[in-house]
Amino acid sequence: MMIDTADRQFEAITSGMNAYIASDEEILLAKKNILAEISHREKGDHNGTKWMILIKDLKDFVSKSNLLEDEVSILFGEGPKFDIHFVVCGDSSYIATSFEKVSKTVRKLSSVGLISMRLGDQDIFSQPFIRKETYPQAFEAYVAREHDHIKIKVPR
Repeated sequence: MMIDTADRQFEAITSGMNAYIASDEEILLAKKNILAEISHREKGDHNGTKWMILIKDLKDFVSKSNLLEDEVSILFGEGPKFDIHFVVCGDSSYIATSFEKVSKTVRKLSSVGLISMRLGDQDIFSQPFIRKETYPQAFEAYVAREHDHIKIKVPR
């Protein structure tokens, strides 16, 4: 499932997905459906299907879905326990530095990140100091975990 923004930038690549969501009403409904699915799975009604949900812009998703503080913990904390996993994208200024509960929770629960900036400039994953670290080139990024990273080239 992909939750896009209003510009529908990724609509062309969604043919292989089960669901593509971009409008305000669809985003609000998707949040309710995901929360309901987590609730069903908590009660033992798990059909074995694993979900992977990509959120293109976390800040946009939070505002359009009217995400409440208690729902944040359910989605990002309880969801993975019941095979509902999230790939969260967004601007570093929101995800890495915002004091909102959503961004704090995402920072705390993130186990792996794809980072297209210097490792020393991000605060989500603890990293060893890299002397004279350079900025990644175009189409380069880091796959980062706590105290570990690999530099990769992203295919065009």
